[in-house]
Amino acid sequence: MTGWNMPPGCNVSDIPGQDEGPCAICCQPVIECVCPECPKCEAQGDPICYRKHGLKLNKRQMICRQRVILLHMTEMLLEQTRFLAQLVDSTEQTQWDLDDVDDPFE
Repeated sequence: MTGWNMPPGCNVSDIPGQDEGPCAICCQPVIECVCPECPKCEAQGDPICYRKHGLKLNKRQMICRQRVILLHMTEMLLEQTRFLAQLVDSTEQTQWDLDDVDDPFE
């Protein structure tokens, strides 16, 4: 579906199930992508351009990517903190197989 037949102010991503997801390079919503156009093929945010056309990540892209990495790490930390609290407070299972638990050094 294209945007030409939609009401003014609407975008294809406004349709449920039509979300494009984040840019594969800068990790921003596609509509807010900060990636430059490829000088060879004019694509924007395409990993192929970075691998085959010699594009390099700029500082703004790296900042955006690092923010997403930190967001994911924060979510993981919160999840692990909740799990630890649940373990401490729980009176249920007290034994686990080593192969069934996360390795803290990986």
